[in-house]
Amino acid sequence: MTKKVSGLSTLLLLGTIVACSTNSLLKKDIPRGELLYRQKCRNCHNLVQPNKFSDEEWAFELTDMAHKSGLTKEESELIWGYLASHN
Repeated sequence: MTKKVSGLSTLLLLGTIVACSTNSLLKKDIPRGELLYRQKCRNCHNLVQPNKFSDEEWAFELTDMAHKSGLTKEESELIWGYLASHN
């Protein structure tokens, strides 16, 4: 049951991230997303160029990592805006 709930919440977050576009973020938010990406993701990973992955691939990775790292919804959306702005 826990795996089903976790999987469902992951799918819902993934849908939210994919539905969120850079159009809904202000241009001033993209540097904030970049800063968060560099600060939060670098703790565990070597950073990759945002254009290395498609929006769908980033959405999947970000959804998984946001859950594991405890990113807030706002932090996830800001990072998503930064990553998506390069595709």
